[in-house]
Order: sequence, then structure tokens, then C-alpha cells
Amino acid sequence: MIRADDAAGLLERLRGVRSGGSGFTTSFFASRGQAEAWVRRGVLFFHPGAECVLVFRCDRDFLHLYHAAANASALRAALGAVDALAGGSRVTADLVDREGAVGALADLYAECGFARYAVLVRMTRLAGSALPDAAEAAGVEWAEAADAPAVLSFLERLLDRYAEQIPDLVEIAAAIAHRNVLLVRYGGELGGVLHFELQGKTAILRYWWLDDRFRAQGIGARLIRRMFTLCASARRIVLWVFAGNENAIVRYEHYGFRRDGLVDQVMMRTAP
Repeated sequence: MIRADDAAGLLERLRGVRSGGSGFTTSFFASRGQAEAWVRRGVLFFHPGAECVLVFRCDRDFLHLYHAAANASALRAALGAVDALAGGSRVTADLVDREGAVGALADLYAECGFARYAVLVRMTRLAGSALPDAAEAAGVEWAEAADAPAVLSFLERLLDRYAEQIPDLVEIAAAIAHRNVLLVRYGGELGGVLHFELQGKTAILRYWWLDDRFRAQGIGARLIRRMFTLCASARRIVLWVFAGNENAIVRYEHYGFRRDGLVDQVMMRTAP
């Protein structure tokens, strides 16, 4: 693998693959800003090819894999080299498409030794959606720089590291600096954390988690109410949730979110 030292150059390389034919497929949807951040931190690598480029991102002790391929044959050939490129590390891949369309790509990955690990569905809340109650946002505060380690520990304890894209300490610190992390303290501890981003007219609800010990205290309602206020200019708010997590889906529906048909099939390959 080659360490990426120029995000613009890498994105141009991926676009070059796209021009190669009508069978193009990709799983790399990061913005230029996100790619630049990964490059600055030295966590992005790629394996070049005329018809398929593989991109790897280091995350703790495993790798995220992305691809840009001119056709299925080129992708199949490139995936055959993953074990050698990964050097024994576990590898995950997020295949995002409309429900019913992602299956063919997942099947191709499965042919190359990847297993289906988890499925997430995207939910969207449109501007103007009615709110179900009038919960207050009392006690919600911005996370401060000193809170970054506690927020990281909180998320790592509650989330699935392979499927839920847990940020690292650098990313959490940056989110806090940009006023993207809300929290509620309860008894001197973190009772709940909400991490969101506002990108133009779209808001992204990345994480909205409560400590089980402090449920039934209205913490979740207060956090999401505050986010709705802060994102009042957004035309839509989107989030991802495990397809089988009916409790969470019902809670999101309570706040006006609806499934929009987009699916993330998470694939995993462990070292042979």
C-alpha cells in the first residue's frame, strides 16, 4: 500500500477509474475535507490500479476498506489481494446503496472471503416535522476540550467499533472545538452524549446515546430537542441505525424520522 499524502490527487485517481466504463462502482463517499483530515493524520493508504483502486483507512487495530472499480471483474481481482495488503489486520467495508440494490455488491465481496457483519438503515427527518412533546432542554451543555477523553470512553463502551464508525480522540476533540457535541451530566458523570454535524442544509445525527443507569430522566429528549433547535435551518436530519434495533427505530420514529431506503451492508474479513 502507498500512504496517501495528497487528498486531491487521491480523489482525482478515483475519478479516473470512474471514466473507465459504465460498470463503475464505489464505496468511497468521504468529502474532500474528510479525506484531507485523514491524509493529515497519516491514516489513509491506497493500492493503485488502472481499473480498480483500493483505499484503506487505519482505525485502532483494524482497517476500513473502500474501493473504486470500473467493473465487477476488476473489483473481484483487486479484492483477492486484500489479505496481502492488510498484513494480517481485520478489514471492514461499508457498502452503501438503495435497499435491494446493495445485495449484488455484497455477494461479490462474499465471494472474495468477506462475511456479512451488520446492516444499518438510514432514517431522515424532514424540516417541519411535528414534535411529539414539549420537553425542555434544561441541563444540556456544550462539551468542552477537557471532556474529550470521557466522551471517547463513553462511546467506546456503548458502540460497535466495527460498524458504527467510532471517532478517535483527535476527531472528538475537533468535533468539540466546532461545537458539535452536546452532553448532559448526571451526578457528576456523563448521562448522555449527542454528536451532530450541520453540513449546508443537511444535519447529521451521528451519535445519540444515554448511560443505561440514567434512563427515564428525560436526558435523551433534552439532548435531541437542543439539537433540533441548533439545526433549525436544516432541510433534513439524517442518521444511521442498526436494521434490527427496533427499540431505537421506534424512538427515532417518535421524533419524526422515517426510513429513506438507503442501506449500509457492513462486510468483514478476518486474517486467514
